[in-house]
Amino acid sequence: MVGLFLIADGIAQKVPAVRQAMKPYKRTRTTFIRPIPIIITYLSGEVQNGELINFPDLYSKDLSL
Repeated sequence: MVGLFLIADGIAQKVPAVRQAMKPYKRTRTTFIRPIPIIITYLSGEVQNGELINFPDLYSKDLSL
């Protein structure tokens, strides 16, 4: 999806670097020319039948959130 945003923003030359950074799941920052609102929801729990169910934090992001 980021590749599509970069292409639409006119900076397609950054696509290979972003893809390379994604291989080891490393955090990286990319600056877009035009702002793009992005909302990411990361859930490691939900309510089922009135009970909180916790799921494993597969990406180890809970502490940073």
